[in-house]
Amino acid sequence: MECVAIPSEDKQYEHISPETGGKIRSALSSKHNDSGKRCLIFGGETTVTLRGEGLGGRCQEMALAAALILGQVDTSCKITFLATSTDGQDGPTDASGAVITQNTACQALQQGLDMGVFLEESDSYRFFRLLNGGDNQLKSGLTGTNLMDIIFIFIDL
Repeated sequence: MECVAIPSEDKQYEHISPETGGKIRSALSSKHNDSGKRCLIFGGETTVTLRGEGLGGRCQEMALAAALILGQVDTSCKITFLATSTDGQDGPTDASGAVITQNTACQALQQGLDMGVFLEESDSYRFFRLLNGGDNQLKSGLTGTNLMDIIFIFIDL
């Protein structure tokens, strides 16, 4: 599984750090338990370079970029990627984040949504509002706590 790049010449959403990619590859290949289920948890805050006039935040953009990556990965595993903010607000939106699977890219294509265009316009909020009727967009409401963004990657081998 190649987790570190999307074919792109000048986009800034195409990379996952080598350390993170290594942890994902390790989780996919290791046999730590009999169930074949893994959960990776990451925390912190990413940096997003605004490229367009869109609406969104770090977590939604990360989930959209992950959907683009997972859509290009040939895997028999079920992978779910969830990115959310602890304060309940991702950027200037009412969403706290988003959740995607390796099937999100196919769903977007079937619904006429071009993920690359939404990323180029920094418009992840509108993408997730449209995708599957908004079911992938997380809206927890304000929590009163601002610790960090949290990313969960669930892998079912």
